[in-house]
Amino acid sequence: MKNGAFERLTSIVAAILAAAFVFSAEPAWAKAGSVAAGFLKIGHGARGAAMADAQSALVDDVTSAYWNPAGLSQMRFQELSLMYHDLVQDVNYQQALYGFGTQNKGGFAFGLNMLDYGTIAGYNAGGTPSGSVTAKSTLLSGSWGRQISDKSPLAIGASLKYLQSNLAGYKAAVPMIDLGLQTALNDTRVRGLRLALTVRNLGQSVKYDKEGSPLPQQLDFGAAFSALGGNLNVAIDGIQDRESGSYFTTGLEYHVFQILSLRVGYSGLSDFVGNGLTYGMGLRFTSWNLDYAFVPFGDLGNTQRISVGIRFGHALKMRAADEQVDASYRLAQRQLALGQGVAAYSTLNDLLLIAPWHKPSVELKAKIEKDFEEMAVSKNKAKMESEISETFTNAKAAFDRDELVEAKKGFETILMLQPEHVGSKVYLERIQNRYASLAHESFKQGMSFYAAGDYDKAKLAFEKTLTIDPNHADAKAQLAKTNEIIKDSSRRKQELELLAGAGDAYKAGLEMFQKNNLEGALAKFQEVQLLIPEYEEVGRYLELTKTTLAGVLFEQAQVNQENGNLEEAVAKLKRASQLAPADVRVATGLKVAERDLQIKNAQESVELYKKGLEQFLGGSTDKAEQIWKKSLELDPNNEEAQKAISKIQE
Repeated sequence: MKNGAFERLTSIVAAILAAAFVFSAEPAWAKAGSVAAGFLKIGHGARGAAMADAQSALVDDVTSAYWNPAGLSQMRFQELSLMYHDLVQDVNYQQALYGFGTQNKGGFAFGLNMLDYGTIAGYNAGGTPSGSVTAKSTLLSGSWGRQISDKSPLAIGASLKYLQSNLAGYKAAVPMIDLGLQTALNDTRVRGLRLALTVRNLGQSVKYDKEGSPLPQQLDFGAAFSALGGNLNVAIDGIQDRESGSYFTTGLEYHVFQILSLRVGYSGLSDFVGNGLTYGMGLRFTSWNLDYAFVPFGDLGNTQRISVGIRFGHALKMRAADEQVDASYRLAQRQLALGQGVAAYSTLNDLLLIAPWHKPSVELKAKIEKDFEEMAVSKNKAKMESEISETFTNAKAAFDRDELVEAKKGFETILMLQPEHVGSKVYLERIQNRYASLAHESFKQGMSFYAAGDYDKAKLAFEKTLTIDPNHADAKAQLAKTNEIIKDSSRRKQELELLAGAGDAYKAGLEMFQKNNLEGALAKFQEVQLLIPEYEEVGRYLELTKTTLAGVLFEQAQVNQENGNLEEAVAKLKRASQLAPADVRVATGLKVAERDLQIKNAQESVELYKKGLEQFLGGSTDKAEQIWKKSLELDPNNEEAQKAISKIQE
């Protein structure tokens, strides 16, 4: 829809709402008991019920279809909302809503509501019981909401509804419409304030026989304010009701740990049975939420409502950049309000990487830094250490789960606030080594696919390698070559033919590499490199085979060390060191193994010296000399063995 037409539609909706407001002032609206289908005033979802129905300006999900269809403009996912609750006696009410967002046409929702009055005692015109009768009502709805433009926060919406009712065999059907406006105020002095206007149930009277009763029309002006970084929501609605007149409702919602929501509300409705208080709670997770509400009805009993919301599918539209920045900033505010200063600092760091111009974030980050500096030299130092310790524990747990990005983020945040934190430095080094290991494994997998001629999989593996390590030169070169071969499959065959006599050895090496016969592949690649030293690809396979074989030897040496076979461990580590001299693990492992072997040999040398001494004292000089020579082979620095041999030779 073009902007001009859309603005005209907005003007029409606003005019209808204004007319409804004027009409709402008529005395007829205040006549108690003068409406039909009163159940249409029961909102959708336990969240709204817990907040005394103060929702018009607050809603931004599929339940907007009832409270204010303009709120559907904010939907980004597919959503399903279900609610079932018993009202009083045998009356039960079931509600279902399904909605989804679109790229440019707004959000849509479709609903089904069913009210069952159960069995009702029937009477004839003379007041004599005439058996029992049943009564049921069904409501179908289709809703839409959209922001009028990307530059304006104003959104409009409409719900078309169709009611079918059966009361003791008398049937009635009537269409109706809801209209809504919703906007957010972006002025920094009132940031977080939202306003809304909704008119509900506009339509003709409901007629079961000859006489009709009007629909329960409502005009709802709402305001909502978010504070504490979105942790606290306050909403108030002023309602003009055809049946009950004018009244206010208000609700509070507080989020705890971003999962649990606590809610309370108060309704000023004069004929509200009970004390007007409502309350409830909600649990919200990534893809679903569960909400509960308790609504007292005085002598009629209490009603409890439970609703479930499910979000699924991928986001069909990305939020505007400034909206995402504001959302991240509010998250940091929430974290800081909850005493999570380190987490807030981390959130702000991420935000300022993409929006360094965002002044509120710069100021909040500076404030946190100043607070931590003051904590370090004040009585609040224990609090700072506690936050650092908690962040370190969470980052370490992420590292243990192999969630390296999350772990790295945590350790880096700690070092920004406490540069000398040794534990974070150690873990960052481990993460760097882990990244190097992942890049090596991915590159090796790509080369294996390449050797097998599976170039599509090889390409994916090389791309993964470069995602982990963008500076991996061999992966860049091999990816470029793979892309060339994918474009021209004959290129690889021609290339191998140009190797002349080295071609067979190279093919054999590739097969051995693919089958993990590293020793055989190493020999073949070395043979090819001697024949054609300028062929870069074989050089990459040769280096990869060396580092892979060095890794295998390192792991085998560790097993040897655990089993006490230090001689074999040292031999394998020396070979691994020759193959991969830059491998820090191998170099460190070799030093440790050689040290342990030296200690072991020294101990065995002492024991052999003692055995040789026993032979010498028993008169077996030759045997003693042989044993002492073995002792010196194990430890040339064994002075006692040296002296003993010198004495015999004299």
